[in-house]
Amino acid sequence: MSNLCIEDIDDAMDVDSIDEHQLYLSSVYSSPLTRPTKPQFFVQFTIHSLHGRRTIQGKALLDSGASHTFISTQFTKKNHIPTIAMIKPILVHQADGIHTQTVTHQTLAFTMRIQGHNEKMQLPLFNTNNYDLILGLGWLTYHNPTIDWETQSLTFDGYICKHPIVPHQIPNMIGTTDPKVMVATPQMSPDDQSRISKDWPKSEFPQ
Repeated sequence: MSNLCIEDIDDAMDVDSIDEHQLYLSSVYSSPLTRPTKPQFFVQFTIHSLHGRRTIQGKALLDSGASHTFISTQFTKKNHIPTIAMIKPILVHQADGIHTQTVTHQTLAFTMRIQGHNEKMQLPLFNTNNYDLILGLGWLTYHNPTIDWETQSLTFDGYICKHPIVPHQIPNMIGTTDPKVMVATPQMSPDDQSRISKDWPKSEFPQ
């Protein structure tokens, strides 16, 4: 650890009295070379049009503070993504608790791809110029991906992605009154159960 810079450590600190971990952390937090962190977590996505004739590229904000997943009204207009009126409009409250929006339209179903992961989506439109798409808590809960916050990357290794139901699509909770996350639990036929080995890896399956 002798190559670490310690010039910025408080002069009153007795360097000989601290261990290597303290010395390392002190140098990291005081060094101007510390890797900057991005204020927001974006992932690239690709939308395949309904007729498969073209693809649309965009960036999605990963936001566990948003209860649902939304797509930008401006993004849908710019890319001519088909939309339809919702049967029942919904009121969306923003984080400040003051500003609200009435959501009246949603997209038609389309296929979205993120890092090799494909899924069906049908999203409500949200009026924002800042983001193309917002992946909210419902999406994160359903897929339960492994997230590397340092490299800002996702690994789709959750149970529902390893054992996808067709179509692979997050349940549409917009317009429901029950706030519970609704996830379709895979059902197994008696024939499938009979073919399972007695020493099957139960750790790979939820209880």
